Parts: sequence; C-alpha cells; structure tokens
Amino acid sequence: TSGLVLIEISEGLKPERVKLIDITGKELGVYERLLNGNIKVDLSNQPDGLYQMLIFDGKQVTTVNLIKQ
Repeated sequence: TSGLVLIEISEGLKPERVKLIDITGKELGVYERLLNGNIKVDLSNQPDGLYQMLIFDGKQVTTVNLIKQ
C-alpha cells in the first residue's frame, strides 16, 4: 500500500477498532470504526516497511500484515 488502507467490513463481522504497530512492536495508532462500519487506517506519514494491524472485534483479535512500498 502507499498510504491509506480502507478495511471494508463484511456482513456479520463487527470489528470495534484497529491497532497499527510497526516491526519493532511500537504502537502507531488506534483507529475506530466509522459510521458506515468500515475502518480507515492512514500510513501516509509512515516510512516504507512492514506493519501489522490488530483487528479487535470484542471477542477475538485478528492480525493482518501490511507492506508499505
């Protein structure tokens, strides 16, 4: 990705927030669900590299790896 990541939510999924962390484990931001149910994560101010998104839905956490180039 080059900067902006839009997480579109499928029917039945209800993530509450997303935590963005870098390769060292440093927390870069927490993003809340928008009114339309989607979550927008902005990497535009971050350098190229590997990032993880921790997606919280109240019951479990899903980890998604991102590469910014």
